[in-house]
Amino acid sequence: MSLALLVVGTTIIATIAWYFLNRSEENNREEYARRNVKYLPQRNAFLQMVFKERLEEAKHEFFKQGHRIFGYNFLNAYTISAAEPELAQVVLSKEFTNFTNRRAFETNDPFFQNAISIVKDETWKRLRAVMTPTFSTGKLRRMKPLVDDTIRTLNKNMANAIKSSSDVNMKQIYGAFTMDTIIQVAFGTKVDSLVEPNNPVITYAKKLFSVDISFKNIIKFTMILMAPKLANFLKIRINPEVTDFFYKFSMDIINQKRKNMKNGNIGKANNFIELLLEAEVENEEEAAKLKLTEESNVDEFGFKKSTKYITNDELVAQCSLFFLAGYDTTATTLTMASYLLATNPDKQEKLYKEALSVLGKLSEEAGPDGSKDPVDLITLESLSRFEYLAAVVNETLRLYSPATFVEREVSKDMTIQKEDGSCKIHLKKNDIIQFPVYSMHRDPEQFSDPESFKPERFLGEPNFHKYAYIPFGSGPRNCIARSLALLEAKMALLHTIRQYKLSVSSKTKIPPDFYFQSQIIVPRDIILKVERR
Repeated sequence: MSLALLVVGTTIIATIAWYFLNRSEENNREEYARRNVKYLPQRNAFLQMVFKERLEEAKHEFFKQGHRIFGYNFLNAYTISAAEPELAQVVLSKEFTNFTNRRAFETNDPFFQNAISIVKDETWKRLRAVMTPTFSTGKLRRMKPLVDDTIRTLNKNMANAIKSSSDVNMKQIYGAFTMDTIIQVAFGTKVDSLVEPNNPVITYAKKLFSVDISFKNIIKFTMILMAPKLANFLKIRINPEVTDFFYKFSMDIINQKRKNMKNGNIGKANNFIELLLEAEVENEEEAAKLKLTEESNVDEFGFKKSTKYITNDELVAQCSLFFLAGYDTTATTLTMASYLLATNPDKQEKLYKEALSVLGKLSEEAGPDGSKDPVDLITLESLSRFEYLAAVVNETLRLYSPATFVEREVSKDMTIQKEDGSCKIHLKKNDIIQFPVYSMHRDPEQFSDPESFKPERFLGEPNFHKYAYIPFGSGPRNCIARSLALLEAKMALLHTIRQYKLSVSSKTKIPPDFYFQSQIIVPRDIILKVERR
């Protein structure tokens, strides 16, 4: 009798659940029809994502089936995925003022809630006004010696690695380089993470990037994403031990540097914290001495220049963002570039010959009294002479862009469309419009033979729509540290290829395995054979 009741009860619950699911699906279908967008049912999307290891692969399947534009509910928001470069240009640039914000995530953790990638409206404009000059060409020129220093550490670690075996874990080597660079460029603290794995900064930095898939954290993640107000009320945080460590670590450095600046005991700023503190002082002086009219004191986005400032919590948040946005992304780019060059030896040889040719010319130009150290020879300006190097990095970012999509929140009801009137979408306030970078970078309409590694695509004038290639996003809210990321990647790859030949090992996994972490594609270990030239 009890078994019969259990069966009946289960059947009733399943029937009710199925009824509400279908009712919800019908409501969603009607909502997306009002937006002139095809709806992909939640159950279909869920099944696709269950049988696909990565989210972007599931979405790419929809794309290959002809769904360049489709709607699906993602994190409690009506989300429209549009693999159309023209629409990306409209949203990210032409109509930017109506798409200023990214998807909001409410959190009570000051480590994350103040990051420039998350904040909205006037707060974003203020932080952007403070931070943008930090990545100017002049400021990058000041940072470059720090990158040069970590390049020398990379060279040393690579040389040590091949002493024991020619099979090298490239992800580990480049991960250490990226970690060292971020810590030195962000905080002015020199480390060697391969040699000093127990350094507290290294230990906590690794914890920051690791994901503890415990039941407790799954509940936390779910609540933060699906019920952010409740999570905020309950003061739920992810990795509080790690964020508290970096808050104290950052504030100790900030307070010491402020003290040094006040006493005049500091040289020219060259790391991120010093540059932001320098900007803080400059903004205070500017606000004190300039009395501008309303018209002259407004930038192109209507932001009042005289109100530029940055709080302690915001300073620390930007340093944490330096880690989160700069570690896996740059390490992945370098790892995959090395893999692609190892599996395409003709492209590697072409890059090697360019490196020798340009470095030879730079050595001649330096004269008999100039430095012959290849690291010293390359300046921010001369790096642009390595054209094939830039093409290799760009093509790597096309095939393996760490960020799989770019998205914006809609600020008001409006309609967007292509210039010819096609692809018309009726957007509602608070909708999310998403551009699937993974699919757009593999669009055969834009890139011939899209799955092949062809750096030559990026030599000369491109024959693809400029918004078909957006590894760093685009428009005013693109990746603010794009120039620094490219500097790191180009320098590390150049100095690796000029000294070492990379080839496939018996331990090389072809194709590579990846996993999906915080909207970023991350390769599992990439083992290559490395031989000194």
